[in-house]
Amino acid sequence: DISGSGTAALRRPDIAGETESFFRYTLVVGGLMFLLAWLHVRGKPGRAWAAIRQSQPAALAGGVNITLYKLWAFALAAFMTGVMGCLLAASGGGLTILQFPTQESISLLAAVFMGGVYGFSGAIVAGVFIKLLPALLDNWDLPPDLLLILFGVGVLQVLLTAPQGLAVQFPKDMAKLGRLIARPFRGGKREAGEAAR
Repeated sequence: DISGSGTAALRRPDIAGETESFFRYTLVVGGLMFLLAWLHVRGKPGRAWAAIRQSQPAALAGGVNITLYKLWAFALAAFMTGVMGCLLAASGGGLTILQFPTQESISLLAAVFMGGVYGFSGAIVAGVFIKLLPALLDNWDLPPDLLLILFGVGVLQVLLTAPQGLAVQFPKDMAKLGRLIARPFRGGKREAGEAAR
């Protein structure tokens, strides 16, 4: 099979030839990659990476091999990116440089900062942002360049008010809002209880 560019198109795995089966295949592989990352973060490498992130001199004094664990993190990220890149290539029959414009890379980085770089929930929030916001702009007939502006404002807002990302800050803010809303009702119950006594 030859694509229009004159190069052989990439084949999908035999068990994922149809669109629905390829979608399920991608979900399974993506879940395995999340599991692999989760096992690393919860294990000894994750503790070493957290120590290096907090303070490299302190981690070195604690016996952490900084060079090893930095290379480990790089190799793990490269492996996971390679696996998912293979799935991306198989989904469209190949890859071209036109599929990765600079603006999309900047938007992806901004979405990751907004979601949160310290946990898996931040990656999920970033994925929602990177897919939902362009679709909304398209539905509302707004210019696509507005997306870059929105992400820029979002990154500044997150850096100023929620350095851990929206995945961590949003539940805290909702809990505070819930307590503020419930405060008058709790006060009324206390007054009623005191009056009954």
